[in-house]
Amino acid sequence: MPQKPLIANVVVDLPVKAVDRIFDYEVPFELISRITAGSLVVVPFGPTKQVGYVFSLSNDSEIEKLAKVEAVLEEHPAFDERMVELCAWLADYYLSLKSEAIKLALPPGQSRKIVQSAKIVGRPQVELTPRQSEVYQVLENLGGDSPVDAIKKACGASAVPVIKKLEQAGLVERYYRLDKQKVKTATERYAVTTALMETPEEILDSLSRAPKQRKLMEILLDRGAIAVSKLLAEVQAPHSSLNALMERGLARIEERAVNRDPEHHFSEQDRKVELTAEQQSALTAIETSLEGGANDIFLLQGVTGSGKTEVYLRAIKRALDAGKGAIALVPEIALTAQAVARFKARFGETVAVLHSGLGAGERFDQWRGIQEGRYRVVVGARSALFAPVRDLGIIIVDEEHEASYKQGRSPRYNARDVAIKRGELENAVVVLGSATPSLESKYHSEAGLYKPLFLRSRVEQREFPGIEVVDMRGEPYEKPKSSLSRLLKQRLAQTLEAGEKAILFINRRGFSNFVICEECGFVPKCRNCAVSLTFHSINNSLRCHHCNYAVRAPQACPKCKGQKIAFPGSGTQRIETELAGLHPEVPVIRMDADTTSRKGAHQKRLAHFQREKSAILLGTQMIAKGLDFPEITLVGIVNADTSIHLPDFRAAEHTLQLLMQVSGRAGRGELPGRVVIQTHVPDSYPLRAVLDADYEGFYRTELEFRRELNYPPFSGIIRMVISGNNPEIVVGLTKRAARIIETADLGDAATLVGPSPAPLLKVKQEYRWHILLKVFDDSKVKAFLTDNFQRFVPDKYKNEVSLTIDVDPVWVL
Repeated sequence: MPQKPLIANVVVDLPVKAVDRIFDYEVPFELISRITAGSLVVVPFGPTKQVGYVFSLSNDSEIEKLAKVEAVLEEHPAFDERMVELCAWLADYYLSLKSEAIKLALPPGQSRKIVQSAKIVGRPQVELTPRQSEVYQVLENLGGDSPVDAIKKACGASAVPVIKKLEQAGLVERYYRLDKQKVKTATERYAVTTALMETPEEILDSLSRAPKQRKLMEILLDRGAIAVSKLLAEVQAPHSSLNALMERGLARIEERAVNRDPEHHFSEQDRKVELTAEQQSALTAIETSLEGGANDIFLLQGVTGSGKTEVYLRAIKRALDAGKGAIALVPEIALTAQAVARFKARFGETVAVLHSGLGAGERFDQWRGIQEGRYRVVVGARSALFAPVRDLGIIIVDEEHEASYKQGRSPRYNARDVAIKRGELENAVVVLGSATPSLESKYHSEAGLYKPLFLRSRVEQREFPGIEVVDMRGEPYEKPKSSLSRLLKQRLAQTLEAGEKAILFINRRGFSNFVICEECGFVPKCRNCAVSLTFHSINNSLRCHHCNYAVRAPQACPKCKGQKIAFPGSGTQRIETELAGLHPEVPVIRMDADTTSRKGAHQKRLAHFQREKSAILLGTQMIAKGLDFPEITLVGIVNADTSIHLPDFRAAEHTLQLLMQVSGRAGRGELPGRVVIQTHVPDSYPLRAVLDADYEGFYRTELEFRRELNYPPFSGIIRMVISGNNPEIVVGLTKRAARIIETADLGDAATLVGPSPAPLLKVKQEYRWHILLKVFDDSKVKAFLTDNFQRFVPDKYKNEVSLTIDVDPVWVL
């Protein structure tokens, strides 16, 4: 009985819904030993050749006559079977393309364009035809290895059959490879000792009259190899001294691959602390799971300053001692600087960092080091979850409630939930940490899906900061209107006079919220989006924070020509200017999207704040959580109302989390902390919960609201957004999609909300309408959406509108 052929189940790298599925290809005998799940391959697809990702191997296919895999592109697979399974699950759960999901696990900067090349593998033993000699000579002139297109350019298209003839004769081999990488392996020139015929003593004696050469040789004999730049700097010798050693055959130069380590402006000392009883109890529970090889999920609910990070570090140490690897996720790039410093202080050079703020070369080198096993602990933002950590033992998701763990573009995954799935596949422990857990996570811990752990007290018996609330409606009118209340100014002056540090938080960047004409009420709006423009004083511009449209700020009203132009509200630039007038001698370090857009800016600004004896850190969301500076004794929240009024069912939850997190930055050292919260709605229940330090009470209140309206955790949410330039088409197609859903046989599987205009009706010149589905049967609803995706937007509208499906959205704006 003939042996069954090996079948590769392949996803082709084409971001097209119609072909986003598994295709079967036969594996030729000569490739069987090189192919495995996770391999990148070249496959025929219609008239073209495409990159494919091998999801699995089998011996059966429903297709009788299969096309064959043409090449395996890399000697080592890009990812292992568990990563393939994770990405396949992610694509199914979030209704995204498989080809998009698998790219999350690819090495950073890797090209996915294939090139067919030819290389010389033999010398002619018989006389070639003139045409064969010409093509062979061209290939030899091109270095003996060249893309076929380059040979065709030199010899004409008819060179292809000639190359085939040369291949049949055993002179040339054709193969596929990926096009030039977007990032290249970094190399450095190393000086290396050669095979020496004399003893070291004899060599050094012969160099007695050339002291620089002798010193260079001493170092080379001692170390064997050293970077040329380091060697010459250490001896302070000219390059000619090294050349002289090379001429005598005592040394040679070779290029060696080196690592581009991310620059670290931030430093931390490893803190030797004694665990509290609560910390020890939490750690013991995690260590027990690690030792038992259990895939447990823990929710570590610890108040701010309770020492959650120390529990993470010690749990990771236990995993490392057992030969396991670790991933620690933080929600913001701004937090990675301090987190990496803490982790490196504890674990040294075994720590890698991965996030989008690194250069492409740095990300590639870190990824390669993780894959090779040189790094065993990975710290980073969302994308670090897909790092190729060997023998993964534990995953930490710090500030698990954070919305920034949700990716805003396809595939729209939530890193917290994907971390839980990766833990299941790797049989790893997952620890979700937060002072203010998401309602879903808290609910799951009460339902027994997660194991609850609690840290209810701050370390070293430190007190929680005292909180004072300022009702801004009662502040006296003054012109120009100040963004800071009298109380906040007073507390800030006291803090700075004592030589301490302060944080001022405002969840908005720019100089003020908007510009308004006091004569006619005109507010300049973005021509592309349904939002007002934000004033930026640094270049006197009005800018849209959605599409980046910008114009010069008017001196007179464009509508009525009036001269009374006002700048109400407050932004980081405006407060920075006001602080410079109030405290000109005190450094103000501003952190927002404008000041941290350059590479390394987060680290540099936080390091600057760390160095100063007394300073003010002024910023937006990126400074609201996770930062740990013992010298901060005052936190001022300039406007606590930013998110409470948003038309979103999670608005109250997000407000509570933000206020509790930023308040928790105060009083984390020996000195007590104070918090001043400015608000126009002092009776809002999220603010009352913050004042009473009553997360549990808020949770119960909010849970009943969610239960009554069937919002998560009592349902899942799937959001469909249709957007386009023509509002009539957008509205018509959204209503049509709603009718398709209403007439489907979904029964009790889902409840339809909408269709309706999205709260942000127009963004980047596109109108937006949306539909919400409250989902009670996840598999049934997702199967329906997958099967009917093409029906929602008919072919004739494909170029006029786009349909976005977001599973488990964190915002519905």
